[in-house]
Amino acid sequence: MTVGEHIRRERLAAGLNQTDLGRRIGIAQVEVSRYETGRVEPSLRSLRRIAAALGIEPGELLAEEEHENTKGGGDRCRS
Repeated sequence: MTVGEHIRRERLAAGLNQTDLGRRIGIAQVEVSRYETGRVEPSLRSLRRIAAALGIEPGELLAEEEHENTKGGGDRCRS
């Protein structure tokens, strides 16, 4: 899962649309869209702001695919 996919998933889980998230972190909706589609990689500062707005840790936006990249049922696999 890409950073953008994580942002989108967490944004939807928080019940926000792109405009809402953009307002919370001080950027335009179009920039949120660019992050989510992978056209633009958010800076570390932006990732921190996004995570704070979504009530999660920044690392949750950077996590690799939880199931497919874990062989042998390692502890990175979440349910």
